[in-house]
Amino acid sequence: MFKEKDIRPKATEKLVAKLRLKDIKTNFLDNRGNIINNYFLEVGCPSCGRKNNPEEFMKEKFSFKRCKCCNTLYVSPRPTVYRLLKYYKYSKSIKFFTKEILEKTINVRKEKIFKPRAEKVIFYTKKLNTEKEQLIEIGGGNGIFLEVMKGMRDGFKNLLNIEPSKEGARLTKNRGFNVINDFVENVEKLRADCICAFELIEHIFDPLSFCSKVNNLLKENGIFIMTTPNIEGFDLMLLGKDSDNIAAPNHLNYFNPKSIKMLLKKTGFKVINVETPGILDVDIIKNKFKRGYNIKDRFISFLLTKDQRFLDNFQCFLQQNNLSSNMWIVGKKI
Repeated sequence: MFKEKDIRPKATEKLVAKLRLKDIKTNFLDNRGNIINNYFLEVGCPSCGRKNNPEEFMKEKFSFKRCKCCNTLYVSPRPTVYRLLKYYKYSKSIKFFTKEILEKTINVRKEKIFKPRAEKVIFYTKKLNTEKEQLIEIGGGNGIFLEVMKGMRDGFKNLLNIEPSKEGARLTKNRGFNVINDFVENVEKLRADCICAFELIEHIFDPLSFCSKVNNLLKENGIFIMTTPNIEGFDLMLLGKDSDNIAAPNHLNYFNPKSIKMLLKKTGFKVINVETPGILDVDIIKNKFKRGYNIKDRFISFLLTKDQRFLDNFQCFLQQNNLSSNMWIVGKKI
């Protein structure tokens, strides 16, 4: 089992966080450090649509609201689609993250993240009798998943990345794959047997429109596979706004198993599976504790004194009971 430090070098992550705050200032704040209101839009819950939900907290100028109906956490008001596109295309923090973290941890990510993902995609294509003509990854970053998929037996004939960041699109091209440097909402006349979106829907301005677009791009009986944080998972529940994962405008939507199912059903999918196979929850909390974070829960503080075997077993408990902070979702077009 790999650890958080293997894919997220802490010193480099701190630099990414500093650059993100500069990006926020450059793209969304006026000279006084206030949000430029006409760059933002108020939205309802991205899952069930409920409006007028209460603000749970503010973080780095962004308001996070909690849906009273389905417990989704989301940012509102949020940057407009145009402002988000501009942010993603020219963000210095995203470019730095891609170059200094994604590229420099590429070997461990390939082995521990992308290979298991690819194997799981192949598993579901076999289970659901999916054709293997075209796979599209949306928001595929530097193209590493496609590179791994290319080397898989029983893989797809054609692989495409739809990636809005310039750096990610450039790296994907350098790896020899087709790439469209844009938001998927602007893409037409493509048809896929399988569409993957890993750690993406939390970034999307309008998840309902996004999932509907994915459905339209799929062939009949095509499948949609995605991963996203689970706001009802262990480390996100425990840390709340102090979680490094809670970071707007990069992350705008935080679903849970119930609300992500609602979203898929509303957009023409049969939900095949929702699980939480995340493996870093306990390690994330342990690292926060080591760095001096004040964990007020006495039971969790006690738990962290246990040996690694005990902690690994606890992580397995979280996985098996849909309590990890990372979700894996499979839907089939109906």
